[in-house]
Amino acid sequence: MTPVVIIHYHEISLKGKNRPFFEKVLTENIRKFTKENKVTCDFGRLVIILDNENEFTRLKPILNQVLGIANFSLAWQISKDMARIKKDVLRLIKKKKFASFKISARRSDKNFKLTSPLINQIIGQLIVDNMGVKVNLNQPELDINIEIGSKKAFVYFAKNQGPGGLPVGTAGLLLCLISGGIDSPVAAYQMIKRGALVHFIHFHSYPRTNQVSIEKTRQIIKHLNNFQFRSKLYLAPFLNFQEEAFKKIDHRFLVVVYRRAMLKVAQAIAGKEKYLGLVTGESLGQVASQTLENMATISAGINLPIYRPLIGHDKQEIINLGEKIGTYPISIQPQQDCCSLFIPKHPATKTKIEDIRREEQKFNVEKLLKSIIEKIEISEVSI
Repeated sequence: MTPVVIIHYHEISLKGKNRPFFEKVLTENIRKFTKENKVTCDFGRLVIILDNENEFTRLKPILNQVLGIANFSLAWQISKDMARIKKDVLRLIKKKKFASFKISARRSDKNFKLTSPLINQIIGQLIVDNMGVKVNLNQPELDINIEIGSKKAFVYFAKNQGPGGLPVGTAGLLLCLISGGIDSPVAAYQMIKRGALVHFIHFHSYPRTNQVSIEKTRQIIKHLNNFQFRSKLYLAPFLNFQEEAFKKIDHRFLVVVYRRAMLKVAQAIAGKEKYLGLVTGESLGQVASQTLENMATISAGINLPIYRPLIGHDKQEIINLGEKIGTYPISIQPQQDCCSLFIPKHPATKTKIEDIRREEQKFNVEKLLKSIIEKIEISEVSI
C-alpha cells in the first residue's frame, strides 16, 4: 500500500473536450503550491504520491487554498485485484474503532469486472464477518471509500473540503482597483476563484497621507497570493488630481469624477498590458458612488468590461467572505487613504453623464491623467 493524497474536482468534469486543459493547469498549480512533483492525473482525480502519511499534515492547509479542488483525502493506493483490495481494506480498518460503517465504491474504470454496488456488497459482507460491526447507510461511524481508477485502486475514509472554483490561470488576466478596504480584496478573490489571474492598481495620496494604505495593500495582495502565487501591483499617485478637482468643480460631483479618473487610468494600463477587464469592489447602493445612476456615469467612456462580483452582496455578506478568505483582519486595520480626502458632505447620488462632463471641462483632466500614468510605480508581490 502506498500513501497518497487523492484530489477531486467538480466543475472541471463538466468541461467536455476542454477538460484536459483544466486538469493540466490544476495539476501544475498543485505542484507549484505544494512543491510536490509527484502529482499525476487519473481520470476524475489527481493523485499526490507521498513518502509517508505524515506528509499529509504539511499539505493539508496548502490544498485547502488551491482553487479548483472540490475535496481531498489521505488515501492508500492499492492493486486493482479484488483479493488484494479485500485484504488491504481489512488491514486498514483494523486500526480504527467503529461500531457502524458503510462502503462507498466508485468505479471510473468501467472495464473492471465488478460494478460499484457489487463491490459495496462484497466488501461490506467481508467487514461484517470479520469485525462484528453493523452497516449504517445514513449515519455511519466510518465511511469507507473505494475508488477503482485506470491503473490502481484507492481507499480512504475522510474527505477534506477544498475551496472549489476553477484553477487560477484558466480564464485570463484582469486588473483590480484595490483600496485596502474590505470590499475590493473580496472582489478580487471572487474573480480569482473563477480562474482569472488578477493584478492590482492602488491609488494613493502620499505625501498628503502616510504610506500605511500602501503597505496594507501590499499585505492584502500578499495574502491573496496564497490563491494565485504572485501578482503585479501598480501604485498610482492621485493627490494632484484630487487637489485640482477640489478647487475647480462642484463638490457634489467629486466622488464620481474621482472614480471616473481611476477607471480611465486603469483602462490605460490595461490597454498596454493586455488585461481583459477591470475589477471593482462595488456593491449596489452601499455608498453614494454605487447607485445605479452613478455607476452608469462612472463607467461611461470605459471600453473594457468592468466586473463587479459583489454587486448583489450586502455588507455583512462581504465581511463574511473577507473573514473566510482571511483578508478581513488586514482590511480593518486603520489607514489614511485617498478616498478619505476631499470628500463632500452631500455627494450627488443620481448624476447624469452630461453634468459630469461639464464639470470635467473646468480643469485639464487629460493632462492630469497622463501625469498619473507616467508616475505609476510597478512592483511584483509574491507570497
